[in-house]
Amino acid sequence: MRILKIAATVIVLGVCAEAQAGCHAKDFDTNRTLALLPEVGAAAANLKALQDTPGLRSDESGLLGVSGQLTDRSAAETALFIGYIVIYERLTDSQDRASTDEFIAKAAISSALAMKSYADYLTVVAGAVPRFSAEIRSARDAVRKLETLFACVHSGSPQ
Repeated sequence: MRILKIAATVIVLGVCAEAQAGCHAKDFDTNRTLALLPEVGAAAANLKALQDTPGLRSDESGLLGVSGQLTDRSAAETALFIGYIVIYERLTDSQDRASTDEFIAKAAISSALAMKSYADYLTVVAGAVPRFSAEIRSARDAVRKLETLFACVHSGSPQ
């Protein structure tokens, strides 16, 4: 378990080095994002349900639990981010819009890093729990879809 925590830290630090603040509120499609959230929620629920599998070893249960929590967290963090976009869209004062857009650019970096690290962690865990690797990879793929929403962080251009 300690090795996985160290690996996750290294992944986050590596991604931080490549992130750029190239996103703006206009770069995000709330409808597209909201359409992805149920898939991620279903994947999280599936991982949580697998924890009740009879004969589950404690290490499998722990890794499934963390995997479910991270998958669920990715959906919650993305929904929160979309809330920032909705607030931005409702602002009428240009100064408020500019400062909110700047906040969104910074929050996009954080969200992109989180989605990448969650998905990378799920990749590692899928190998550690072979009995449920398909389900964990399915959750990872759902989180990767959320990660693509923040492509402007790495490219400096809209998605």
